[in-house]
Amino acid sequence: SENIVEVIDDQQENFEGYVQLTAISDFESTLLYERKNPEQYECKQCLVEENNQILYDLQSIQSHLLADHGYSVYICENCHSYFTDDTELTQHKNEFHSLTSQLVIKCTKCDKTFTTRKSLEEHAHLHAEDPRPFKCPKEGCNKDFTSKYTLTSHMKIHTNRPRPFRCKICDKSFYHAQNLMQHEKLHTSTKEFFCPLCNKAFSTQHNLDVHLIVHSKVKKFTCGVCKKQFARKAEIRDHERTHTGERPFACDLCSATFAQRSNLLSHKKATHLNDKRHKCTYCDRGFKRRRLLDYHVKSAHTGERPYACQICTATFVIPEHYKKHLHIHTGKKAFTCELCKRSFSSKDNLKAHRFVHSKQKPYECVVCQMGFMRKNLLFSHMKKALHDTDQYVVNEPKIGSGNSIEIAKTFVTIEENSHESAN
Repeated sequence: SENIVEVIDDQQENFEGYVQLTAISDFESTLLYERKNPEQYECKQCLVEENNQILYDLQSIQSHLLADHGYSVYICENCHSYFTDDTELTQHKNEFHSLTSQLVIKCTKCDKTFTTRKSLEEHAHLHAEDPRPFKCPKEGCNKDFTSKYTLTSHMKIHTNRPRPFRCKICDKSFYHAQNLMQHEKLHTSTKEFFCPLCNKAFSTQHNLDVHLIVHSKVKKFTCGVCKKQFARKAEIRDHERTHTGERPFACDLCSATFAQRSNLLSHKKATHLNDKRHKCTYCDRGFKRRRLLDYHVKSAHTGERPYACQICTATFVIPEHYKKHLHIHTGKKAFTCELCKRSFSSKDNLKAHRFVHSKQKPYECVVCQMGFMRKNLLFSHMKKALHDTDQYVVNEPKIGSGNSIEIAKTFVTIEENSHESAN
């Protein structure tokens, strides 16, 4: 098949580019969309015709081009090649992005290896003289960022540009009507497609099909660093950031950064939006996430504890707690501290141990920045000090360059973490 896109590097910023159509049939010399960063796309047709600047993810830009402009296009998420037929895209992936054709890319600075150029580019920031070279020009702000995109996103908080389109449900506002329309689907869309293996629900058959790969025993993507295998490209991409320490997704409302875009969106919803759309039918409590509502109903009302240990009598509401419990019986200690080589049975225990090598403490008051080793001590402090807030900071220690401890801060609402009290 003939590739009908060209990825052109921006000479000013080597890690960004744009996709341009070449002279092929109806698409001749048309600049259809621009890749704003590795995760978001801008429709150039709308920008030219309506001066409408809207950002889409990979699936959304394909749907938009078909529904609004009549272009049936298929974009490779690995290299951004562009096809008019899905079978051509499949053939392209098998030829250039399958396990047999996959090249291991090595960092010239530290010899770490990666399976994609994108992962290497994210890692490369750690070796730069200034790993966060993009500085906010606003006087008194002093924030800096790893990419031009995150700086641009952050700058929106300093502008008085009006957001006339406001959501009637959660009061969030937008620059464009179409942004509001896309957002409102979060409140109105129903998830009618259920996974037969774990009962997770999805709004489209496509999303369900993508999810089913998680349950597949075929894991064709192998991490070049630790050799762990994954079923999906997106999984290995997210996993590789655990080796690079890169957290490219920055919240434009606070200082929190994340390794995955989904975690950033969850953070914004949990921390900055007062949207408790998931209501309990027993006590009318509201939750920002369906998962938290499910945990609440089982632990507070029905008594259901679906995860039962086959070795002892322990039962659990939350699957992560069940998995952590199993390590008690196996004695397996797969998580090793990079600094002192002590091993632990769970990632949580390793994270807790890392504070031994840091001056920070796991939990921090957002009002006075006082740190605590246990969450209940923090809550007791907040109550005694009359700090009227439902938020606190979770500090997560990461291994940075030169085996130094770096602290990533996450703002959490008290309610969002309340399910952890249920075993």
